[in-house]
Amino acid sequence: MSRRSRKNEPARKHEPARKSEPVTGKSSGDGKPARAGGGHAGPSPLSEPRPGWPSRVLDRIAWIVDSRLFVWLCLLGMCGLFGWMVMLPVNNPDLGWHVALGRYIVENRSIPRIEPFVYNAIGGLAEPAHEWLTQVIYWLTVQASGVLGLRWAHAALSAVILIVFFLLLRRAGVGPALALLGTFAYLVIAQGRFHPRPHLVNMFFMVGLYGYVFVVQPALNRRQFAGIFVVMVAWANLHSAVISFAAIVVLYVLVEIAQQKIGWRRAQPDDLGGGQVRRLVLLAGLVCVSLVLTPSHFRLFPYILESQRINAPISAEWRPITAYWGNPMMTPFSVETYWIVAAATVITSVLVFRRVSLSRLAVVAFMLLLPLSGQRFVSDCFAPVLFVLSEFSRWASVRHEGTPLRGRVVTGRVASVLAVALVFVVIHPALNHENKFHRYQQRLSADWNFQPGYFPVGAVRFLDEVDLTGRLFNSSDWGGYLLLHTYRKYPVFIDGRWVTVGRKVLDDSMVIEHRRAGAFEKLDEYKVDILLVYREWMTKDLQQDRKWIPVFENLNAGVYVRDAPDSVENLRKCAEYYRARGIPFDPGKGFSERAAFVANREWCREFRVERMHLRMRTNKKVAGW
Repeated sequence: MSRRSRKNEPARKHEPARKSEPVTGKSSGDGKPARAGGGHAGPSPLSEPRPGWPSRVLDRIAWIVDSRLFVWLCLLGMCGLFGWMVMLPVNNPDLGWHVALGRYIVENRSIPRIEPFVYNAIGGLAEPAHEWLTQVIYWLTVQASGVLGLRWAHAALSAVILIVFFLLLRRAGVGPALALLGTFAYLVIAQGRFHPRPHLVNMFFMVGLYGYVFVVQPALNRRQFAGIFVVMVAWANLHSAVISFAAIVVLYVLVEIAQQKIGWRRAQPDDLGGGQVRRLVLLAGLVCVSLVLTPSHFRLFPYILESQRINAPISAEWRPITAYWGNPMMTPFSVETYWIVAAATVITSVLVFRRVSLSRLAVVAFMLLLPLSGQRFVSDCFAPVLFVLSEFSRWASVRHEGTPLRGRVVTGRVASVLAVALVFVVIHPALNHENKFHRYQQRLSADWNFQPGYFPVGAVRFLDEVDLTGRLFNSSDWGGYLLLHTYRKYPVFIDGRWVTVGRKVLDDSMVIEHRRAGAFEKLDEYKVDILLVYREWMTKDLQQDRKWIPVFENLNAGVYVRDAPDSVENLRKCAEYYRARGIPFDPGKGFSERAAFVANREWCREFRVERMHLRMRTNKKVAGW
């Protein structure tokens, strides 16, 4: 007998005999299940057969996936991966004019009333400064750390939006695994909207303030009213899409008042504002008042209507999401995931219709239907995802009430399978042949701030160094990039602010840009002296027939001046520029890519004058070789 057993033997010897007691299912004092008899454990009705290995494996996976450490590691890993994808070279054409307007506001300490950049502006007036505060922040960031710093800021803000949405799901009672699943689902739907543009700031405010108002549901005391009002005023000066949130609040208040009047549902103490109509009306009033506390005041509303009228027929982001089913332009699986969320939202709404407040259902339905008017609103689909998962979590907790472990295992199994699938969906675009990880270092360099194949990098650098004079034509996609690098040196024909020039100038720019019938007559009508167009736009035969002289050509862009007496000074500047670099230039014939490549290959490498375009498209544009 061991020393430990001999030591405990007297205690067992003098222990009084216990009477046989029935099993009650209660625990003993030390937390262990009570035994059926004296000292020997008999068969207990609580004991269950040992589950098979597939069930044990699934239980273990569910336990791991549902653990906080695993979920946060996955969340941070996903944010890091998505931040890396956001750090791709910029291909958004609007970033440049946002930064240029921010620079103008900072340097002049005022909001422009007269359009400073576009010489075709209607009436010469600038559009309402509906994003002036974001533009100022953009310029200050670029001034401090360059465009690369702005790219870092956008990547960080994208990660913050995802983390805030995850915390919002957790606040709504969604388990860790399902919250991770919901975050992945939202990312898949809205990842095409994480552009480096002010809309990203709007997404952050929409997710955060929506969560505070409709998930936290404060009692709306004076302090909370003041906080919401201050945030709304800041948001109204950062981005005009604040109107969407104001519409949501007004819709919620109207439906809540209606359902209380008809007796559909009584107000609950934990409702927004305690369900008191007076507080809800005051909230709606404060939200609406905050919209006009901007430099634009009431000009914002007609601007939005006019912008939608002009942009909707042409802009891709204003097309309904139904037009992108199977369209390769959309991010993989984003449209399909939206329809899955839409179907889940409809089914959930039908199942909980009698129990859930109509005001909440109205808000969710409104935000679900917005993408049907334009795919730019897919970023608002976080609300349907939040609604579906929160209601599913509530159903699971009630369904497995008294057995929380079983409920957690069931939801964990579902979440583990779907989360792994969605992780693959998110990672897959980063692993394809166009996004190799070995290019990571290139993406983090300032030389790759903009995609050189999309923007006229070399042509704009040439214009900035030569300083030509006269009216310049450019496409709307290149206007912002031109303004970012040359600022006010070259007033542009058009940029991404189509409302500034109106529908006629926009249509005329499309005729010129795509070289449709009457393109050269339009150039004469607008008295254009300098062309900044795609490389394939001006072929050699057109240069001879239309009297346009090439002064720069490279892989994707060309600069041409009109063969007229007014262009003599511009041709002289070009000749001096090339002479200083040892590159031959004939003022009568213009620039020769072949001669430049032979004379100064280092300059050609910097300005993307390469022979790569010999393998691209037609041979008409490479006749100089």
